Amino acid sequence: MIIKTEEVMKKFEQAGGIQKGHFKLTSGVHSDTYIQCAQVMQHPEFMHNLCSELGKKFRGDDIDVIIGPAIGGIIMAHVMARVLGPWVRAIFTERENGKMTLRRSFEIKEGEKVLVVEDVTTTGSSTSGI
Repeated sequence: MIIKTEEVMKKFEQAGGIQKGHFKLTSGVHSDTYIQCAQVMQHPEFMHNLCSELGKKFRGDDIDVIIGPAIGGIIMAHVMARVLGPWVRAIFTERENGKMTLRRSFEIKEGEKVLVVEDVTTTGSSTSGI
């Protein structure tokens, strides 16, 4: 099943995931629109379908582990890992002293191919530190 951009935007709007106003984002950037993915993540079937479609784009890339920054990236990482195969691990990072770090004994072994997923990004600072 291919999900079209229009369908994704409609679901975000229906779920209240697109907010208009004035927002100062975590990065310090100001925006008149805020995407609240948590509102859409309340709908597991839609999130499964969306993340499955994203995961399919990486089939054949021999991904070993998918990392999703907490909290929003965790769901995406797990669904995409299931799509890519039973051997693909899904782990997450957490912010510690202002920096995204692997905790809970998670590790990436030398030579493993890693895919980083994020639910929302503005400057990429959450994912660039991984």
